[in-house]
Amino acid sequence: MQLFYLFVILVLTCTAMGQHIIRKQAFSHCKKGWENCEKCQSVYEYKYALVLIGSSNSPEPSRPITKTNTKWVSYEVEKWFSSFEEAQEYSQKNNVPIEIADEDKYPVLQKLSHKLPPKWILQVNHAQNILLIYRPKVIYTYQENRINAQSIEEIVQKYGKKTYPHIEYTIKKPLTAAEREQINMKNEAISKQIQALPKKYNIEHLTPEYLHGEKENTFPNYPNATNAEKKRIQKYQKELKKLEDEYIPTPVYSTPDFDLWNESITGTNSALERVYPEEISEETLLVLKTIREFFTSNK
Repeated sequence: MQLFYLFVILVLTCTAMGQHIIRKQAFSHCKKGWENCEKCQSVYEYKYALVLIGSSNSPEPSRPITKTNTKWVSYEVEKWFSSFEEAQEYSQKNNVPIEIADEDKYPVLQKLSHKLPPKWILQVNHAQNILLIYRPKVIYTYQENRINAQSIEEIVQKYGKKTYPHIEYTIKKPLTAAEREQINMKNEAISKQIQALPKKYNIEHLTPEYLHGEKENTFPNYPNATNAEKKRIQKYQKELKKLEDEYIPTPVYSTPDFDLWNESITGTNSALERVYPEEISEETLLVLKTIREFFTSNK
């Protein structure tokens, strides 16, 4: 009987003490988060921490909680690490298990994250097959035609859409060499058909010189064209659209471990949309340039 009571006491003691684990956590100024607190935006980081899971040292209402597997448990952060390497070293020396974040399972993404400007964060969500590169800063986008004579502050208050600067990709299994070759062959064949269309419809003499050899080989309105020529232009445009729809999409970037598709960008000025603050647009364009140069040089 005594052994049984000792066992119960031991279990309760272990439960009260909790379990240490190293995992990536959001580091911010307060519970409001960077979406609602300017100071959180200035200090926010997403980095590894030594976490005590299931501790009962704090009063119940004050404890933050996190999800492990299917269970919600309380936790306390005891130590922050400046890098993944430092967290790994601590894990090995102190025999503390480490949950490696999805983005840190790929050496190429670890290298890319070090190339990004300060305050920009790279995260991977394997459950949704998403690579997200973002800066935790509130920005506003608004339509260019809203400007008129109003101040930027008035425009933002009236018409601005609250968001944050980010670049998103879909992660997919890399195409095989055979698949890539097959796609290239088909797309090249489509390009040749498109280039031959003006001659096919006898409208080469109507083609503006600056459009020769361009994929977007569309015609403006020709007020002096004959009715027969206009009919041929319509047939040309119809077949052109059909052929362009047959193009097989290709990845934006490729690596031996994954392909990145469907680049989505928020935080840059465009013909129809502006960003506030203005400097964020240049910063986001710099990140895009960094990403492009990184994958180009790491082929």
